[in-house]
Parts: sequence; structure tokens; C-alpha cells
Amino acid sequence: MSEKTTMLTYIKETPSQVDKNVKNRKELVKDLVNTYLEKEYRTVWIVACGSSNNGSQCAKPFMMEYLNCDVKITTPNSFIYGDNKCKEDDLVMVISQSGCSTNSIAALKKCRELGVKAIGLTGNVNSDFKDVSDLLIDWGVGTETVGYVTKGVTTLALFLMLFALEAGLAKKTISMEKYNAVVEELKKCPSYHETIQKETYSFLEKNIKALTSIRTVYSCGFKQGYGICTEAALKIGETVKVPSFAYEAEEYIHGPNLQLTPNYTVIFVDGTDEPSK
Repeated sequence: MSEKTTMLTYIKETPSQVDKNVKNRKELVKDLVNTYLEKEYRTVWIVACGSSNNGSQCAKPFMMEYLNCDVKITTPNSFIYGDNKCKEDDLVMVISQSGCSTNSIAALKKCRELGVKAIGLTGNVNSDFKDVSDLLIDWGVGTETVGYVTKGVTTLALFLMLFALEAGLAKKTISMEKYNAVVEELKKCPSYHETIQKETYSFLEKNIKALTSIRTVYSCGFKQGYGICTEAALKIGETVKVPSFAYEAEEYIHGPNLQLTPNYTVIFVDGTDEPSK
């Protein structure tokens, strides 16, 4: 009898998918890079909700650095109903792992209405996205049939980073030396992911009482760490079914921290970068 497929199944599959995507990076992001090279884009718009939004938040600081442009993230309904003042020199992409999200489909239709290229990023190119996208791209998630998605978040963040890396090299916003250094770091990610999986089980065993008694959770981070926190807040709320919130680190100390009691759990994600201390 085969083992039941769960979220953990896809967490365990993530390192091999990441390894495959890094090795195949040029082909994976080729269509999006070619589109980006068509003109001088000033802003990249990402229209996404849920885990797709969170994965995009994780990638945003990297994208801004390596593309040397602004990256704006908004939700499909916000985009449809007003947050859509994009111009000819803005690249807009709408993201849905299933490709069946009705609000994301409507956002692609809104792109066409606004006269901008409707770019759809998905994990399922045979979905409804194919009927409303001017350019349809598979971001390389592979198969993930169990919600709540895990492999999709990691592979989406990676895809956006690889796009920024390849486009940045083509646009000469980064040097070949820098490009090669970052690629070498990305090649280590599968090993890092496997280590984190092992450490997580150890952490769970050591803190089982506290972790099974949580009532309200804050996740706090900065830059890419904030993106991790938005996904943490969503996943904890979905799976553990307790109130769970994400805060940018500075926002946290401007009010939310005042309501803390011993019944709260606060998780800090340290990016170990300049704002760390």
C-alpha cells in the first residue's frame, strides 16, 4: 500500500525540484526574460494572492537589487478595482499555481482591458489561464496535489529570483562575476533545505509542549524575512487554526507588541543581513 500523500510529501520533494530548476534556469525563465528585454521596463508588477503573494514577497528584495527597478506586489481584486495605474513601461504578471483562480483570471482580463500584456505564471499550463494570457509561463513547480501548497511557494520565489538574475545579466545591471557567485549560492539551496527539514524535526521534539499550546502567533521579519513571515502566518492559521499574523519588524514595535502576554508566541525571522541587528 502506497504512503498517503501529504504536505510533507511535497516539502521532501522541494530540494530535488529546486536543484532541477537552478540547473535548467536559462530555459525556465527564457520567455519572461525575452519579454523583459523588449523595452525599458521601470516597474515589475506582481498580481497574486495567498501563498503566491507570499512567495513573491520573499523574492521582491532580490528582484529589486538585481533588476535595479521597482517591484510592486498587489492582490488580484485590488488590481481589478483600482490599484492598476500601470503604464507602458511596466511589466505586469499575474500568478496562480492552479491557474484556475477566478480572481486571477479576472486580473489577466483586466490587463488586456488596460492595454498591457497579460502574462500568466502558473504551475498548470493546461488550466483556464491559457485562455486569458498573452504569455503563459510554467514556473517549474512540478506536481503538487495537496493543499496547503509548500513546494509551490519555494519554487515560485526561486523562479522570480532566477528571472531577475538572468534578466539582470542580460541588461548588465549585474556583472558576470556577481551572476556566477549567486548561482553558486543557489546551487547550495537543496542541501540547505534538507538541513532545515532535519533541524525542524529536532526543534519540534525539543519544544513540543510550547508548540502544541500556542494560541496567538506573531511572525516578524524584515525584507525577505518579512516574506517568509507572511507565508508562516498563513500556514499557521490554515493548519493549526489559531490567530496568526505577520508583521514587518519595525511595524511590530509600533503597536502590536503592546498587547503581548505570556499566552502569545512571537517568531522572529532573522535575515542575517544589514538590518539584522
